[in-house]
Amino acid sequence: MKTINFFIASVMILNACNTPDKIFQRDLETHFVNADNNIPVMTDESIAHLPYAIQNYLYHCGYVGKEIPMNGELLWKNSRIKMKPDGKWLNLKTYQYNSVEKPFRIALMKARMAGIVPFDGRDIYHDGYASMLGKIMKGITVINANDKETAQSAAIVLLAEVLMVPGYIFQDYIYWEEVDSMTVKGTIENREIKAEALFHFNEKGEYIKFHTNDRNFDNGDGTCRKVPYSINIGEYRKIDHFITPTYVSAVWHLAEGDYEYWQGNIEKIKFNINLEKKY
Repeated sequence: MKTINFFIASVMILNACNTPDKIFQRDLETHFVNADNNIPVMTDESIAHLPYAIQNYLYHCGYVGKEIPMNGELLWKNSRIKMKPDGKWLNLKTYQYNSVEKPFRIALMKARMAGIVPFDGRDIYHDGYASMLGKIMKGITVINANDKETAQSAAIVLLAEVLMVPGYIFQDYIYWEEVDSMTVKGTIENREIKAEALFHFNEKGEYIKFHTNDRNFDNGDGTCRKVPYSINIGEYRKIDHFITPTYVSAVWHLAEGDYEYWQGNIEKIKFNINLEKKY
């Protein structure tokens, strides 16, 4: 027992500078783009070229007439993940930042496996590159993925969130095509990554569902395959002067049945922040 405890302590000491928390902070400070002092205001004219459903969403949520959100800080509550279809839900604390100048999304997730063992995970997508890192006890790596399939999947998650940080809508790596009055096809094309999805809206202008066939599902044996994937969005409420969706549920549509693997509620969201002032 003493030998095991010594080994664990040694691993934790050697990896003290490379915990997901530390890596998250370094990546955030390196890639996050602060808001400047000349953020344009979203106007009727600036959104006139967009599909009707997106215009309706921007009006409904109160973005028109205000500064365009060019970055965002999201704090999730009651977030949880299920690592396999027949697995148990693992409760998470999730912190997330996005910025739009170059497509950037980073999240830090913290949990206790079996209620005891600390788990920390960091997901990042930046300008065509992505990495998923997970460690237990601050030092033992259990997830480390940074291949093209990881980048493709991470870009799709970012694409699903572009309406939640609407500065993305106007970037040249995002393309829009109207399908009908309540459906829009969105495409992200960044470096070697390209993915498409359908964005669904209701009559009020709320963004309610995201669906793609381009995301990779991990088969658990070192291989992956593309599987239909959806995100359900709802429970709109006013946060920081905007009407914002606060509930998210992510589902894989497997041949053997749907596998809901993520749920979460957004507690707080802040736009156009400056990390130097924040920290």
